[in-house]
Amino acid sequence: MDFHASLELLQKNELFTAWRAKHPKHYLVHGFLMHDAMVRPEWQIGYYGADDRIVTFVVSPDGIVTMNPPSEIFKDNTKVKELDASTVTVTVDEALEVAAHYQQTYYKGHDPSQTMTLLQHLDRGQIWNITFITKTFAVCNIKVDADSAEVLHASCETLLAWGDAIPGERRKG
Repeated sequence: MDFHASLELLQKNELFTAWRAKHPKHYLVHGFLMHDAMVRPEWQIGYYGADDRIVTFVVSPDGIVTMNPPSEIFKDNTKVKELDASTVTVTVDEALEVAAHYQQTYYKGHDPSQTMTLLQHLDRGQIWNITFITKTFAVCNIKVDADSAEVLHASCETLLAWGDAIPGERRKG
């Protein structure tokens, strides 16, 4: 299911509207989706509050919405940026296609076994932050602009020697 459709389902849900009425200052900060045959594809949509905690709502493919308890977040002294869903034009499927093509082009031989997508707003703008956990025990991270589908950053590092970059193009931005 698409992020926008899941967000719309969430915003119409009675659990969310009741919570929202009590927490009007919380704002949207992320959408997370795990792609794995062993994991049910549910969108986790997070809202940040001034108490430095995130409330995450889980939207299942059949439209059932649940709410996780508020959780502490890890952040430096920067403000957690609001995600403006109305300006996200690249779908999760389009972002995954761009990231998969990049991964296959520059990190051949490191085939993904799990994929995580995180839609968020970073200093460089709103991005699809896509992480592939590979069969070779590497983590390939590709950040795709949520408006233009441009690859803004890419890296691939082995888990066996965390921090050792795998040969291939590494882009920082």
